[in-house]
Amino acid sequence: MKTLSALLLILVSFSSFGLTEDYILYSHAEVTAKKIEMEKQKSVKESICDNLSLSANIKESCLSSRQSNDVLRACLSNTVSQTSQSYCLITSNLPAKMIESCMSSTTSERSEIACLIFGENKVIETEEQIVGCAGLGAMEEIACLKFQK
Repeated sequence: MKTLSALLLILVSFSSFGLTEDYILYSHAEVTAKKIEMEKQKSVKESICDNLSLSANIKESCLSSRQSNDVLRACLSNTVSQTSQSYCLITSNLPAKMIESCMSSTTSERSEIACLIFGENKVIETEEQIVGCAGLGAMEEIACLKFQK
């Protein structure tokens, strides 16, 4: 009876060790996969910041930004000036589509920045409002964006 109890105890301890080992190996694989995914996103972000930044300061701001890669790409491509890029990088509530519309539809640095400000302050709510004011000239675009309903 003692031998049977000892064998049963040994069997239970080996099976619990096996379950623990499987759990540790599974969690390690999960952590490794997450790490690889983070490295891939980091390299994409670095390439976006390297290729599209107009200055070293903007590149540094881009790399330290917590915005998504889509928003970063929208902020840095098709911009007229470094000021537009730097303001766009510090915005917090603008979706990538709105940023792309602001950058591609406006004709000057002033109207680009005004469009971003109006978008962040919810004066502009749709991309159609931005496209409707495109091509009027800097001051006219700003007035159109501000008073369009």
